[in-house]
Amino acid sequence: MTAKIIGLHRSKLTPAALDLAALKKSELTMDAYASCVSRFENWLNSTSCELQTVALGNYLAVLNADKFALSTIVQAYSAIVDKWPFLKSDQVSDILAGIRRVHASYIPEASTALLLDDAQKILDSLGDSLADCRDKAFLSVCWATASRKSELLSLDVESIVHDFGQTWIVVREKKKTTSRHKLIPGAVGDTSIPLAPTTHLNDWIKRSGITSGPLFRGINRWGKLSEKRLSRSGADYILGELVRNAGFNPENFSMHSMRSGFVTWAFLQGYSVAQIQAVTGHKCLESLRHYMDRAIMAENHPLRGGQT
Repeated sequence: MTAKIIGLHRSKLTPAALDLAALKKSELTMDAYASCVSRFENWLNSTSCELQTVALGNYLAVLNADKFALSTIVQAYSAIVDKWPFLKSDQVSDILAGIRRVHASYIPEASTALLLDDAQKILDSLGDSLADCRDKAFLSVCWATASRKSELLSLDVESIVHDFGQTWIVVREKKKTTSRHKLIPGAVGDTSIPLAPTTHLNDWIKRSGITSGPLFRGINRWGKLSEKRLSRSGADYILGELVRNAGFNPENFSMHSMRSGFVTWAFLQGYSVAQIQAVTGHKCLESLRHYMDRAIMAENHPLRGGQT
């Protein structure tokens, strides 16, 4: 018997199927897309432009002229055509390709690695408010696990697991649907562990009273905890304030500074590539070598040692 093929436009997906389709993009991505679409709509209104391909092309050119990062421009394009697929065109693709070529000639500004002593200095500068409690957990867990920003922000309370007498976080691997476990070293109350991440994380969960859902959340000026997950821009703002309040220049640091700081510190302490890779989750050794080569040059450049 020949199966009867029916187009999706003539049938209806079940709620369960629609829910699965919605999981194609993470919660963080959906929030970021919504912000991109909102900014584009505001630009359309301010310029009295109609929703058409020429407007999208001009908008991307404006973002480029305003010195937005390439990743921001690409994300804006992806979000906009995700909502309005008819805006895709060869002309807009050519504009985006031109933007990529322009950005390929830029010399990237490398963020400063946040080494252990500086991370501890930031922790020591914090007080005892709910926001300080969150920031201690946020900073110490991020640094000790060498996590990417996306990994840290996607964590839920349910992402914390206990096994082998240790505390772990389960993170989604970059650009994959698989997850991996990352160890948070030390027991609760063990302040001999650098940055005491397990202690700070436990304190945050107790003080905040959260039992499920997003682990790191916003806190307003009155100390009220948000139900929503901390955004990417929110994380950047928090780190900037932490760095500034500790006496550092926030322009030199980014969220990636903690990941690169851990790698640099661990390498200079004599830990092997395998030991460092087990923490960071790097799949490509070349990425690790970038940090290690910079550390070698900083500490042992032949012209600094005066050896022959």
